[in-house]
Amino acid sequence: AHSLSLEEDAPSALALLRCASIVGQRFLVAFDHVLPCTYIDMRTSSVYCSNQSLVLSEVGTFTMEFRYLSHHTGDITYKLVADRVMQSIMDINDGGLVSNQLAIDKDEVVEVGEDWSLGGGGDSYYEYLLKTYLLSCQREADEQYLTKWRQAIREAADHLVRHLSNRTAMISSKGKNNTQEH
Repeated sequence: AHSLSLEEDAPSALALLRCASIVGQRFLVAFDHVLPCTYIDMRTSSVYCSNQSLVLSEVGTFTMEFRYLSHHTGDITYKLVADRVMQSIMDINDGGLVSNQLAIDKDEVVEVGEDWSLGGGGDSYYEYLLKTYLLSCQREADEQYLTKWRQAIREAADHLVRHLSNRTAMISSKGKNNTQEH
């Protein structure tokens, strides 16, 4: 909402930024772990970290929002925690595609299962790899996001795209079920 306001210095825009900063501070407790906890009591700042797997797209969503909050508040803390989480996901394997389900094993992020998709469950992660690079003004320090995105797109083309005819292609998930189609 802050970015949609017409004047960044307007009282309403500054009020929205203060609110975003308060919410961001309360969210930081979720990042005391390798992957963020998914349940936060906003009144008490207490968190519940499930031992269950986390969805890749949910974890990937934080990156751009937290980097954007750092940009507008001048507080680099949000960017640092988001980058740490993204780095732990990018370090899972040498490729670009990552399982839609993640978990923590001995303080490391691991893939759960063998389902990969550019659709629901994975979409935000891949989208934010590219957007994070572009919104960082394409700095050399952030080229790892572009590199991972390119790897993922190449792998998706090789493993997820099926040609049904000379004019039609379908993107599907890869894994045990191969049921998700787009």
